Amino acid sequence: MKHFISFLLVVALGSFSFKANAYTERNMLQKAADETTLKSVLVMKQAWVPYPAYTDRAAWDSLMGPNKQRLIAAGEKLLDYKWQLIPATAYLEYERTGNRKIMEVPYDANRQALNTLMLAELAEGKGRFIDQLLNGAYMSCEMNSWVLSAHLPRQSSKRSLPDFREQIIDLGSGGYGALMAWVHYFFRKPFDKINPVVSLQMRKAIKERILDPYMNDDDMWWMAFNWQPGEIINNWNPWCNSNALQCFLLMENNKDRLAEENGFEVAEHRVEIYGFCKECKARGMDKEFKERMI
Repeated sequence: MKHFISFLLVVALGSFSFKANAYTERNMLQKAADETTLKSVLVMKQAWVPYPAYTDRAAWDSLMGPNKQRLIAAGEKLLDYKWQLIPATAYLEYERTGNRKIMEVPYDANRQALNTLMLAELAEGKGRFIDQLLNGAYMSCEMNSWVLSAHLPRQSSKRSLPDFREQIIDLGSGGYGALMAWVHYFFRKPFDKINPVVSLQMRKAIKERILDPYMNDDDMWWMAFNWQPGEIINNWNPWCNSNALQCFLLMENNKDRLAEENGFEVAEHRVEIYGFCKECKARGMDKEFKERMI
């Protein structure tokens, strides 16, 4: 249960590249599989998901165990939650004064609310939280970007206001996209009973903000395509990759398209995480994590 909750909670951390000292190349993932192997083990139609279907109430009761009532109670506090608008000036505040919290506080509140309501509905299964989940998903799609204001200057514009003409992936948008993909996975059918437009809009938003830029933009700093020997790969790498891959595996159900067009690209070439792993020291931590622990 703790693993399930932790897996769905979104964490926002960041760092910058720096030179490596005494790190050992491991190439663990690169050695583990080739393109043919990856295609042969690709599991389709979300059969890999280890969690019960939303409608399997006995299984969810068993999984939630003693946490069930606590999760439901947390969701009940949000039944009247007012989804918060993030105005343009909240984004602009970062470039004006360096204050990122003005944008992040309502952003995090909305994202946490969506996550809490999802867990509450999975725990109870009576539909009480569906309308609020629908509101949260709809509101999230209406945002121009899921990227944090402090990271938006990575856009071509170099500004902290979202530019609808360009989508990038950061820790915030990757986590938000994965959360939206899980909400879509569990609640698409009840959403569609209300109005199928919301599920369609969710798929469109995830495609435009995560899937397309992940496949088409090789210049995002954490991807490490421009990695040079002696540099440590940005530690956003495993977070952004894992969130993007969740989106692909939860949203794409065409095996030929995923395996033949994207399979090798997504499952191996795009998993630059192998570069992050191979540069970690024997204890499995990078330099920044070690410094935080001291």
